[in-house]
Amino acid sequence: EPGGDVQKKPLNLTSVQGLRAFEENLLLFCGTETTTLTLLDSATLEICASSQLSFFLDSQDPSLQTHPDGSLSFYHPLEEATVVLNASLEEVQRIPMPGAAIGAPILSEDGSTLFYCTASHLRAWNRETNIHRCIKQMLPENTSLMDVMMNDTVLQCQTGDETIFLSADD
Repeated sequence: EPGGDVQKKPLNLTSVQGLRAFEENLLLFCGTETTTLTLLDSATLEICASSQLSFFLDSQDPSLQTHPDGSLSFYHPLEEATVVLNASLEEVQRIPMPGAAIGAPILSEDGSTLFYCTASHLRAWNRETNIHRCIKQMLPENTSLMDVMMNDTVLQCQTGDETIFLSADD
């Protein structure tokens, strides 16, 4: 509560690299070569769940998304797939990277669409219809998808020093 005493609680976790809000809880990223995700109850700081990843996942990775259904998704570069974890940090889905994709794809907030870049296009893969549609042709070289925003209606891309915002529709 505001104005309350600050309390210190040892967590006995090593190499904490990042922290993010996840639902009503806190998600800790621990490790230097691989990442252990640890979900803490925000009121008691008790460990609710934990998951060991086989690679390093930065807490600021653009592919890391939280979803309204309580799930979490991120791109797994060694598996070349987008992984979806439930609120208990258990894997519930693995979406293979589209063949021509470059860089990390990002799963939409509602989980129905995977946005990704190719060498010259920004595309959206509707997972329900299995249709890959073009959002923008002739992207500048080395364009990276950085975020899916505003209820999946705006895509943020980075190309060199320039940030581009595009409509997810067209």
